[in-house]
Amino acid sequence: MDRSLVEFYRKFKQQIDPPNVPSGAVLKNPDVQLALERHFFNVAAEDLSAYQAKILRTVVERIQTAITDPEEEEVSDHLMTLLATLPPSRTQLDLSKTLVSYFPPVSYDEDVQPINILEAKKIIGSGPNTGLRTWEASLRLAHYLYQKPHLTRSRSVLEVGAGTGFLSIFCAAYLCPARIVVTDGHDDVITSLRHNVALNKSSYDAANTRAPLVKKLFWADEDDMNAILNSQDDVEGELSPSSKIDLIIGADVTYHPDACLALASTLSVLAQRNPDATILISATQRNLETMEVFLDACRKTLSVEEVTDTEFKPLPFDRQTGCFHNVVSPIRIWRLRATTPPVQVE
Repeated sequence: MDRSLVEFYRKFKQQIDPPNVPSGAVLKNPDVQLALERHFFNVAAEDLSAYQAKILRTVVERIQTAITDPEEEEVSDHLMTLLATLPPSRTQLDLSKTLVSYFPPVSYDEDVQPINILEAKKIIGSGPNTGLRTWEASLRLAHYLYQKPHLTRSRSVLEVGAGTGFLSIFCAAYLCPARIVVTDGHDDVITSLRHNVALNKSSYDAANTRAPLVKKLFWADEDDMNAILNSQDDVEGELSPSSKIDLIIGADVTYHPDACLALASTLSVLAQRNPDATILISATQRNLETMEVFLDACRKTLSVEEVTDTEFKPLPFDRQTGCFHNVVSPIRIWRLRATTPPVQVE
């Protein structure tokens, strides 16, 4: 398959805008149009998202412009029928959930299945609704973890403030953790999180890994903390008191000063109970003050260092092959570890 078509497919499935639509010379090929029908636009017109409808219009326009011999070349009946039966364009911001597919950052020549996340791509702002979409800091951390597979392979992983569950699902599908517990503190987000974990069962089966286990963890809530730390091991992979946590991850979880203090307290307790654990926090730098509140609180009990460009240099957007994200936005990854003796548990 033409490389530009594979790139288009991966970006289209992730709803990147624009998704590098190939030239009309590529798109007008009958075999390519058949692939478009089967893999891009394989639903009824009324079921196309606003994004898909927009890209469909672009595709058809490019094919029409590239046609030089109307007797021999044409836009397929399927694509033309979809275009002709599209509902009226939405005038309001679409906050509904759509299925977004994320490919790992592997070569375009490699045949790999994506993970699927049902999320509200257009949500902006702060508060619990932020957990209903995947943010760029998660995609950056996914790239980092993919380059450092030893951090997750055969390890116990815990995610805090998981939101859509993208990171945990990504790890379970591609990075072979021994077990992974995925947490959030908001009930509506947890409901969505459970759905996304279930959506990707075939990926865990293919990787021969366990599905992430969903648990509630409202930061600094003593009952939630105890439920995480004292649950018994079972066939579903829950953590037990004797099962250490090797890696704790979180992305875009430092959005409010009050929440940052609760998060720092939670990470401190987790690190004290798991003194050999590494904590990785990926954050888009929106407010330096808020970030400093978080880091200062962490420094009371944890060592804090930033992952430097020498250790990990993000690829520019035009060289990414999966988990596409903007590298212009300042995203920083912090590594934290326990510095105080572990808490004695009676």
